[in-house]
Amino acid sequence: MKRAKTRRTGKTFKVKDEEQKREITRPGTRKRVKKSPEPRGTGVRIKPDLHKRPYGLLESVGIYADGLTPGQAWATWDAYRRDVAAAKREAKNAPAKKAKPKAEKEKYPAGTVRDLILHGTIEERERYMKTLSPSDRAKMQKELDKQKQLPAKAKKPIKSAGKRDVKVRAKGKGKKLSAPAPAAKAIKKKPVTGKKLFFRSKQYDISEDAAARAKEMTSFFDYKQGSATAGYRAEVASFDEKVNKLFEKYKNNDSLTEADRERALRIAERYSKKLAESTNKINEIEGRYPSWFIAGPAKYNTRKHERKMSALDAAYKERPEEKEYLRKIQGILSNRAIASGDENAAGKLQKKLKDLEAEQERDKEMNAYFRKHKTLVGYKGVSEKAARAWQEKHDSGDYFARVPVYPWQLQNRNAEIRRVKERIAALEKEKTAGTRTHTYEGLPGLEVVENAENMRIQLKFDGKPDEETRATLKGNGFRWSPKEGAWQRQLNNNGRYAAKNVLQKLKDKDK
Repeated sequence: MKRAKTRRTGKTFKVKDEEQKREITRPGTRKRVKKSPEPRGTGVRIKPDLHKRPYGLLESVGIYADGLTPGQAWATWDAYRRDVAAAKREAKNAPAKKAKPKAEKEKYPAGTVRDLILHGTIEERERYMKTLSPSDRAKMQKELDKQKQLPAKAKKPIKSAGKRDVKVRAKGKGKKLSAPAPAAKAIKKKPVTGKKLFFRSKQYDISEDAAARAKEMTSFFDYKQGSATAGYRAEVASFDEKVNKLFEKYKNNDSLTEADRERALRIAERYSKKLAESTNKINEIEGRYPSWFIAGPAKYNTRKHERKMSALDAAYKERPEEKEYLRKIQGILSNRAIASGDENAAGKLQKKLKDLEAEQERDKEMNAYFRKHKTLVGYKGVSEKAARAWQEKHDSGDYFARVPVYPWQLQNRNAEIRRVKERIAALEKEKTAGTRTHTYEGLPGLEVVENAENMRIQLKFDGKPDEETRATLKGNGFRWSPKEGAWQRQLNNNGRYAAKNVLQKLKDKDK
């Protein structure tokens, strides 16, 4: 080892060759010679010209890293360090024993147990069995016996007898095999029961290329082929199960028609398609530009990253929410949402009114029973377990357990009962009046139709109205219906008022 002195500072440094000496003694330089990186716990000193990490670390210990990504290279290096540390601990803790003659192991050019089992002859496998433990030897013997009984054309590769296949990373020619692993148990599939399914979504394609690129842009780990499609199918299967539970729950609702069920199924069918489109769009946006912790902070284009994040935020907002679709489906099946244009709207409203009145009477009787007996135990409408649980809360002074049903709950239900009654009366009045058509002076080519059958007020023009007129119609809640060929909204007092407003603006426009 030589020493060199800088011309400017006069300090001396240890150098290994003339090239480092010229670099240090160059005028005006104050550059230090970096020490060779030495990984902790390995005992391997890295050469100065192999300091580029992680590939230089792998090459220094005899591991070739061609074709590996940085994440894979670091993972290989960490595995090598763990193997070396484990070998040191094992050698340190192993008790001293006398060397015993061992059976000579057969050497195979491929270097792994898997190659022997798949491509070796039966004689080679039998020789290799001498080096196995008794349990692994018994497992492999069973497979060999089966193999001998099969005809030549029917022979299949024998499965491994519990050995894990590990790529050898040890330095030198030695080949180290891992400890035996427990044999995998075969999973028996349960037979599918004959339960009737009301609904099953259509499956759509998920772009695996876009998903793999998105994973590469956001993670050091490799993408598992098919994981995006599996995740999509799992979400759709969960949604289908919940939809079928709703259909099973409300299957005895006599007020439901086939049109109601078809409308609920149409809403359910849209979910799987929207979810597939959203998943592909999100993966495509994720793959546009890598994250900074993948690419590194140096010369990172933050504007591209901001544009990507803005697009990603918008895509996640458009992603379909399972809860919203289930809420709409339940509203149709449970008569919570009753359209006035429904052919059975009056019958559904009558059923809803009957259920509300029965619930109101039950709550009143419950309060009366509690005022008389100071407990709900023994009330026919409540189980004894639930009654005692509520009584414990009441006796403990719980503010929300003062009475079984609060007055404001009864008042709110009374208001709902009045609203349903008023809606039934208005619906019967419109049905009795029938469909009516109105024309107005000064507005040729325009008809206002009060369609009692569909419960819609409609504005029909001879041709397509201009842009200003269309904006006026949309501003007053009218929407174009290709089926009816008219601009329409719900037939009620608000709809009539909106139609009058549109007509007045059209008259003012023509003046």
